Amino acid sequence: MTVESENIGIDASVAKGGAVYLLAYHVPGTHTDLSLTARETVHLNGDSYGTYTYGNNTLDIAGKNVDIGGNKYGMYAAGTDAMHDNTVTVTANDTLAVNGVSGGLYNKQGNLSLHGKNVNITASNGHGIWSVQKDSATSSATTVKGDETIFVQGTGYDAVYSNDATVGLESPTINIKADQYGMRVDGANGQLTASGTTVSVVSKNSSLIASDNGTLHVNADTVSLTSDMEAVWAEGGTVNISGKNIRIAGDTDSATVYAGSSGQAKINTSSGGTFTMTGNLYAEDNGAITLSLPTAQSVLTGWAIDSETGNVNDTVTRSAPVSGRIDLTMNGGTWNMMEKQGSSNRISSLTADGGTVNMRYSTAQPFSDLYIRNLSGNNALFMVDTDIENDQSDRIIMETATGAHKIDVRATGAEPSREAMSNFIVRQDSGNATFSLANPGQKVDAGVWFYKLANRNSSDTSGAQEWFLQRTNERTPTTDSVLGLSGVAGSYAMWYGQLSDLRERLGEIRNRNGSDGIWARTFAERDKLDGLAGTDFSQHLYGISAGVDHLYKHDANNEWLFGLRGQYTSASQDMDGQYGGSGNAHSYGLAAYATWKHASGWYADTVVTWDQFRQDIDTRMTDGTPVSGKFRTHGAGLSLETGKYIPFGNDLFIEPQAQLAYYKIQGADFAMSNGMQVRHDNVDSLTGRLGLVFGRKWTDRQNRFAQPYLKAGVIHEFRGDQKANVNNETFTDSLKGTRVYYGAGIDWQFSRMARLYGEIERENGDHVSRPWSVSAGLRFEF
Repeated sequence: MTVESENIGIDASVAKGGAVYLLAYHVPGTHTDLSLTARETVHLNGDSYGTYTYGNNTLDIAGKNVDIGGNKYGMYAAGTDAMHDNTVTVTANDTLAVNGVSGGLYNKQGNLSLHGKNVNITASNGHGIWSVQKDSATSSATTVKGDETIFVQGTGYDAVYSNDATVGLESPTINIKADQYGMRVDGANGQLTASGTTVSVVSKNSSLIASDNGTLHVNADTVSLTSDMEAVWAEGGTVNISGKNIRIAGDTDSATVYAGSSGQAKINTSSGGTFTMTGNLYAEDNGAITLSLPTAQSVLTGWAIDSETGNVNDTVTRSAPVSGRIDLTMNGGTWNMMEKQGSSNRISSLTADGGTVNMRYSTAQPFSDLYIRNLSGNNALFMVDTDIENDQSDRIIMETATGAHKIDVRATGAEPSREAMSNFIVRQDSGNATFSLANPGQKVDAGVWFYKLANRNSSDTSGAQEWFLQRTNERTPTTDSVLGLSGVAGSYAMWYGQLSDLRERLGEIRNRNGSDGIWARTFAERDKLDGLAGTDFSQHLYGISAGVDHLYKHDANNEWLFGLRGQYTSASQDMDGQYGGSGNAHSYGLAAYATWKHASGWYADTVVTWDQFRQDIDTRMTDGTPVSGKFRTHGAGLSLETGKYIPFGNDLFIEPQAQLAYYKIQGADFAMSNGMQVRHDNVDSLTGRLGLVFGRKWTDRQNRFAQPYLKAGVIHEFRGDQKANVNNETFTDSLKGTRVYYGAGIDWQFSRMARLYGEIERENGDHVSRPWSVSAGLRFEF
């Protein structure tokens, strides 16, 4: 029978009936044919079935839009052992929709072919597509083709289920959604294929499942599998996934990709593609999983176990017999290794051309073991954590290994007491693989000292080789920064920059025109300083001070100047050397001074000072990890200076000077952010200075003066011994030594009650040098 029309619509309300109901099974050899063709819409809806074909039937349906539905099945095909030649073809130029309650499409015996621009097959309480081969003498084949999209949904059941039958889906875009399995196949004749540009499966249970010798193929540029439980389940069957970009996400507490009962899960990401998976790999009972991470953008995050019964939790290094197989190929990708409670990661083979195994990704337990039966290729990078002090580490344990590979060990500031690990990081039972540190310079920051990767034969008689960490005699960047910047040299320079000498600090104190004065001074300098244990650094120092004083005339020959000042100093510091490091230092202080001067030119100056210091230290470990630390301390001191102003010639003068200053800086205890512990002892400084000033004084008609001068002298530090304890390692040094200084200055009284004064100066010598120093002050008297 052939029906052609603009539109064809059949709504059948007969109980248990269908819109199209074809039966041909009573008399062998009989056959029923029906063709429905509409230029626009074909609408078929039955009480139970949209289309029902049983026996030998040929049904052709064609239209621009085809809509087939039933309260039981949208499409149903079945037959007897002798009468089962159902051939159903549905073609839609635009939309093809098949929907049912118990199932969208149920092919029990027959060949069903659906083709549309956009194909939607759904079930509200059953399988979207269910294809069954009744017995070995019959066959069932279902083919669905979409020119643009295919959407299949199962509710409460699978979206696509092939039971010993053939099902093929082909479309640029295939979307599968299911409450149970996304696509499932079983039986030796079971073949389920989905191919296109994009295949997406979202399911509550396994996205793809193959069992009982069934085979499931997914082939697309982009494959996305999302499951609340296992994403891929191959139990006695085979799942083949091929694509350029593959994304898999499943339950991270269980196996996301599973292979058992001799099943195989093969995940092949093409060269240049990207594989991304959040979930786990588990193979048992001769099951096998193969997958590749073909590019640097490929990431596997999860655990991998090729046999639960083969797990080893003690120090036995040779892997136990396995009942499953996991083969991983890495070409630049990353495996972020997670931990299964109570189990170690264990894979059968790792073939590397680059790629990273990040063993420190998981925080479930401090350290983990990775067992590899065979490691091959080159340039695999294993990122591990170690605890040298407690002789613990992430470990890579291999039966056989070849190639050259690298280990990246996380740096730490905590200090191990062990000079070498008794445990190991890497062990190979046989093979000629080599391992080196990927850390910069092939060394690991571990407290005060660097550690290197060393090699030895195992202590047992197996002939295995082990790689472990061993101490060197080279200090780490954190150590050098601490020894340089936390020493007293920086604080010493800040104190001495504020102290200076009387002339530099207050200018010319003679010829005053008032009994009270206020003043302010600022200075800047560049210092090159020695820290402890041969370290050195430079700093730019900036300071400001301000004070008030009062002149007391004891008699015609003796005057006393009493004053108070506040002071602030800031320093920007940079470590010299290959590792760098920087710091910032600040000081806040108060001082009181008493200055005596005599009509004969003699003077004496006494200064009592108290300062609070704040020091910040910033550096990086060699692996790039930033490290910082800070502390506060304080200092107090007393300075005594004396000299004599001696005029001669035509307004010339010389002024010999002597100064002795004592300063005590309190020790400090602090910790760096990487765990390094630092303790400094108190430091006493006793500084002596002998100097000479030579200048000339010009006086104008208003009795205002300008007094330029040159200065030079020698400074000697008599004490300055330092002692620091860094992670229980003791370092000592001293600022003792001699240095010379020279400079020039001017004092200008530009009005009767105000003066400007300033200096430039250089200083060179032991432990403390100043390539340049400038200062300027302003004083008012009233």
